[in-house]
Amino acid sequence: SGNPQKLREFSGTTFNLQLTISESILQESPEVYAEIQMENERFREALKRWEELFKGLSGAILSRDKKEFVEQFLRAREWTLRDEESRRAYQKMYRMVEALADKEKNAEKSESPPTQ
Repeated sequence: SGNPQKLREFSGTTFNLQLTISESILQESPEVYAEIQMENERFREALKRWEELFKGLSGAILSRDKKEFVEQFLRAREWTLRDEESRRAYQKMYRMVEALADKEKNAEKSESPPTQ
């Protein structure tokens, strides 16, 4: 769908977090991101690998090949788990979601009028 709101209707926590992060990045300076991504050799190497992984997952999804999807997914997981930070990513994501929810609740409390 071309409508981000429509995407949210059919998504879970992980997808909503990814969408929010993507949307927030797109609000930042494109010049800064161009500089970071085009001048960083390590980023370009990582991008090539992510592109390969994405093509594998995309192909499996489009062909509705569940076995291939699982193989590609596990290959992508294996690649990311080489990094210590990646091994803790799932737990970190849920801590961030909880922190954001708490922050949002506190903001709502401070915006609501005092009760009599």
